[in-house]
Amino acid sequence: MVAASKPDGYLIGYAPGVISGLQYLGYSDVKPEQFETIMLAVTMPAAITVQANSSYRNINDLIAAAKQRPGQLVIANAGVGSPWHMSAVALEKKTGTRFKHVPFDGSAPALVALLGGHVDAAATAPSETLAHVNAGKLRVLGVMDKRRFEPLKQTPTLKERGIPLVVVDWGGFVAPKGIPADVLEALRTAFKKAFDEKGVKELYAKQGLGYTYLSGEDFGKFTRDQTSVFKEMIANAGLSK
Repeated sequence: MVAASKPDGYLIGYAPGVISGLQYLGYSDVKPEQFETIMLAVTMPAAITVQANSSYRNINDLIAAAKQRPGQLVIANAGVGSPWHMSAVALEKKTGTRFKHVPFDGSAPALVALLGGHVDAAATAPSETLAHVNAGKLRVLGVMDKRRFEPLKQTPTLKERGIPLVVVDWGGFVAPKGIPADVLEALRTAFKKAFDEKGVKELYAKQGLGYTYLSGEDFGKFTRDQTSVFKEMIANAGLSK
């Protein structure tokens, strides 16, 4: 809808990271080059989560169990082709294991299944599990980022456990191609001003979101570079169309 709309600045969109991979999934021919980029607004690492009373105390426990029972450990995800699905596939490739992947219509139902004990683990963003972790119902085994997830500082990254794997989803704001330069600049300035507000920073921290900013042109290059990242992950997941 955004790509096809009149480029006057009155209709813009929020683009999730998978916009860089839709063409390879075969879901749509929409690609980053069809947009003018306003601002990268957030990054979200992948994480593997289990019930708080699980016998898997860390990510290496889960990997060891997966190697003993190939294809039997059930990992829920937010849908076929989602970054979280592909993060679990990437974990398989990196560790020489094999899981049973069960897709749900989003992370919320995937976590409901985990809370109910219907799956062994879930691949989601750690921010999506935070409330359940704080309530003592879930435990994050590891985060797929270069650094620890601030609200769960006790949880190590996979790299700290000897698994050099980074999978980070992202999102930002875009406008239709052809938008006037002065209008685009006005949008970029306004979004940056809002992003710098104290209340926005506090909300990001509270929700456990990655407070990450890239300016328009840098964000544009980032989205294009991400196409090769998504292309590889999608191919590894056997989902290329």
